[in-house]
Amino acid sequence: MMKNMKLNKVLPLTLAAIIMGSAYPSTVLINASADAPILISAPIAASNAMPSAYILNDKLMKFDRLVMPFETSSGDVYLPLRKFSEALNSQVKWHQNNKTIEITSNEKTHFFNVTADSKAVSGWVLKGEKGSSYEVQMRFGSYYVKGDFFHEALGFVTVTDHLNQLRIDSKIYSPDEASTVGEITEVTQGKDGIQVLVKGQKYGQYGYNEISVALSRNAMIKKSNGEVMDLSQLKVGDSIYIEYGKAVTKSLPPMGQGLQVTLLNDESVFEGKVYFKQLSVEKHPQGENSTIAAPIKELRVIGTADYVLHINDKTLIVDQNNKKVDFDQLNEGSIVQVFTAPYAAMSYPAQTTAYRIVVLSLATK
Repeated sequence: MMKNMKLNKVLPLTLAAIIMGSAYPSTVLINASADAPILISAPIAASNAMPSAYILNDKLMKFDRLVMPFETSSGDVYLPLRKFSEALNSQVKWHQNNKTIEITSNEKTHFFNVTADSKAVSGWVLKGEKGSSYEVQMRFGSYYVKGDFFHEALGFVTVTDHLNQLRIDSKIYSPDEASTVGEITEVTQGKDGIQVLVKGQKYGQYGYNEISVALSRNAMIKKSNGEVMDLSQLKVGDSIYIEYGKAVTKSLPPMGQGLQVTLLNDESVFEGKVYFKQLSVEKHPQGENSTIAAPIKELRVIGTADYVLHINDKTLIVDQNNKKVDFDQLNEGSIVQVFTAPYAAMSYPAQTTAYRIVVLSLATK
């Protein structure tokens, strides 16, 4: 029946069409000729891994028959790169001369080189900045990436909610807009990281007292002194300060994408009232005939503990909504929550460094 078909009428599948959003539905129609189309069936699996819906920047993503995500027989879900990127307010360009995809989002440009890789299931990867690599599937001249690509490569918040809906938010939020100080009560191992359930005190306009947070292997995990930790070191019972994106699910507890974790096991936390504050200048020799002036900031806080706190340029002072508060605003009588180093000078009152001060109420002069 197809002997009269002219193969030269089949649309060419060139690299220039790589990111144009070609589809991979279960049956693909290629209009080779008006009376003799070619039907190509693709081996797509159907399982619970396939999201029930895609919500990008709070808008439900709709697909026509020509552009849609697909699932491999191994259960990996791939998304059309151009369609999803543009729906997330990103600009996408293809550079044929060096086979590079350029994606600009949130005023930052990323370059991904299309590279053959025998270790990849598909045989292809996108090589990004700093040696990062993301496997892709090439289907009929188009590239598809996993949902994690948008989080790990572009920094977007990516969450699968309790209704199995994939939510991606492209806005880059300040981490302090959503954070929690609390204890890890549950750790669940995942394919590409862990999920931690945290209960404690919310901070920021979009924070939660209890939240389940996904942490990928690329999440920043550190101690309060700045020492970087491995994700595998987090465990139930750890006290942490966790920062996450504003976009969370409406489940109970809500689920979000983690950005950074600071371990607080090695910190002391107490609440008290500002008894006095002091701002002075200390002069240090700088060569034979010159000195340099260094500001010295100190607070004495009395409450569940009694400390003279040394404030330096790394001390974060915020209100309960995580908005920055100036040192000058901390008048005597202000109520604060203080995170300090676990050690103190043997003096009276004890002296230590404050890493973080949360202002619970400001006193007027």
